[in-house]
Amino acid sequence: MPRRTGPLADLIDLVLPACCAACQDPGVVLCADCASGWWPAPRRRDQDAPRLDRLDGGGPLPVWAAADYQGAVRRTVLAWKDGGRLELTRWLAALAGETALGVRADLPGRGPHRGALLVVPAPPSAAGRRRRGEDLLRPLAVAVAAGLTATGLPALPLPCLRTRRAHRDQVGLGLRGRDANLADRIAVRHRFRGHPALLGAPHRVLLIDDVLTTGATLAACRRVLDAAGQSVVAALVLAATPPPTHRSGGVEPRAAPG
Repeated sequence: MPRRTGPLADLIDLVLPACCAACQDPGVVLCADCASGWWPAPRRRDQDAPRLDRLDGGGPLPVWAAADYQGAVRRTVLAWKDGGRLELTRWLAALAGETALGVRADLPGRGPHRGALLVVPAPPSAAGRRRRGEDLLRPLAVAVAAGLTATGLPALPLPCLRTRRAHRDQVGLGLRGRDANLADRIAVRHRFRGHPALLGAPHRVLLIDDVLTTGATLAACRRVLDAAGQSVVAALVLAATPPPTHRSGGVEPRAAPG
């Protein structure tokens, strides 16, 4: 399980001892019980996201997830995104890389595409980036690209998307609210508009996001990249919100205090 690392880790542990991000037990950043909520192999979850259907009738965008967004998994992601637990980034990036390896064989072949697979993270809102201090999905995209390249599938992390100023976080918004919030709010970054990877024949694109809910964010990213002449072939997320009829069927091994 992940521990704090680096030259200041021991000093930090003296002042603020490490504790599990999901259950607050002392000792490690994420304990074994809470880490067990992540699946040993990724699963397709696009069937539960109504906004992922392609308008051309080609079926939904394939999306693989590493867990259901509930219980310890949900608390871990929230601690990472909104609780300042940035020490989780390295572990979650490694998890994303392993998840990508699990779906490598399912990524569409080269076909008419050229060059490396582009690994594009969904862009954060400006407010979210200010609050968190960094773009949390970039290290995940880097890890995914590195893992795929090491196995013989050339991949390039490309954080080429941005959100316009009026965009707010998606947390707490319903299906219609998410669509309205993202309408025309995502665009290609100015400095990437002349990037060689976005010019000429289309590349295959793998999108990266943290949580799949309705699919509105991934659908908006796909529309922008399609308009830029690229071909989004799949997406990978850390976790997917269970459908309303989902029932866990069991008790979590540990519950958060209170």
